[in-house]
Amino acid sequence: MHASWLKSLRLRLVTGIILTLMVSWLVQFSLHWTDVIRENTGVRDKDLMNAAQVALVSVAAVRAPKDSQDTHTQLQRRWVAASSKHALLVFDMASGRLLFRSLDAPSSAIAESGKTGTSTRYVDGEGWRVYSAIDNEASIQVVVASPLARYDQQFTDRLILGSIVTLIMFLMLAGVSLLVSSLALRPVSRLTQTLRKRHVMDISPLCEKQVPTEIQPLIRAFNQQHARLRAVIDNERDFLSNAAHELRTPLAVLTVQTENALRTDDIDEIKALLQKMAATTQRSSRLAEQLLDMARLESGDAAAPTAHVDLAEVVQLVCQELDMTAQDRHQKIILDLDPCLVTGHVDSLGILARNLLDNACRYSGTASSVLVQCKRDANGVELAVMDDGPGIPLAEREKIFERFYRVPGTVEQGSGIGLALVWRIAKQHQATVSVSSGIGGMGVAFRVRFAGE
Repeated sequence: MHASWLKSLRLRLVTGIILTLMVSWLVQFSLHWTDVIRENTGVRDKDLMNAAQVALVSVAAVRAPKDSQDTHTQLQRRWVAASSKHALLVFDMASGRLLFRSLDAPSSAIAESGKTGTSTRYVDGEGWRVYSAIDNEASIQVVVASPLARYDQQFTDRLILGSIVTLIMFLMLAGVSLLVSSLALRPVSRLTQTLRKRHVMDISPLCEKQVPTEIQPLIRAFNQQHARLRAVIDNERDFLSNAAHELRTPLAVLTVQTENALRTDDIDEIKALLQKMAATTQRSSRLAEQLLDMARLESGDAAAPTAHVDLAEVVQLVCQELDMTAQDRHQKIILDLDPCLVTGHVDSLGILARNLLDNACRYSGTASSVLVQCKRDANGVELAVMDDGPGIPLAEREKIFERFYRVPGTVEQGSGIGLALVWRIAKQHQATVSVSSGIGGMGVAFRVRFAGE
């Protein structure tokens, strides 16, 4: 669940928006809090000053030579009408006697006698913000006070209200963000449903116009991958079709030869048919080996870890395997090998060497010569297999590396896979293959050049 949440673009988007807004709100709230504290300090002090001036006027208007109860009542009424949120204390400066005390004022003095200005006082554990003013003509001191708890409560109320408004705002933004992200990702959801309903072999391209611009590069890459996959599938279909065709012929020949051998009683004819059957079986076996090698290369099985391989040793081993076949054809294999290390796959390099040598022995004719060279120079390593046979026409040399392609007019039996394998293995090893004239300007020469290390 946690991993799926991390992979959700919609939740990432909404969470990112909300977190950004929360950080922004916290910064703004901190700045606002500072401003409010400063503002409250200035505003409440100014408010106390104004209230003190009102108190001075009220006291001067109602004060009689003798402070009677009626005077006290009038002053209480005036003060309540003028400002019911502040406490008021009035002192006679000459005697220091308390002339007036509002109902919510503290019972003891909260300002120093004869001093004016703003201060903070604590009476019985309660904090007060105090402003003191003096009327020298009337010889009175007016003290206006407001409890600090009142300002704290006001600030707390504002904080709670702001938090509620902010929470509602966040919930609304989260809802809007979810809605917008859902609408924005709806084409992706439709695309997902389309892919789920597709047949397993349906690799047709997806429409890029139905998705947002940001998703189009992904769809384009997906279509390109599908195009490569289609090419691979088509290639495999062609390969299987051609392989089936190539195998059908020797199997049909083998069937006919077997039936002929069963119908005759002539020992010599039976031996001749058995020899033909053996040759057909060998050709079919060689074809099956080459088909398996080609399938292995194209499926990626050859992508095993590379190692340093002495190409000369590989070639020498292959020549030993083919030496008996060459002797039967009265052919001569000449080796000119120097130790040459290359980086690659020993099995694939063995297949490459075997196909080049088999191709040279097979098509160069009876009593021909095959020269195999393995040399190192400043540019790398070159493996050359050349013969003095009939050669390959120039017009056909570009086609001989295609699978199942055979030069028209070729009498020798073959499958047309060997040189295709050589080309694939050379490409796998970042090597190049070139075709030129062979020994003494006759025949053909195949040169495989590996890059230097």
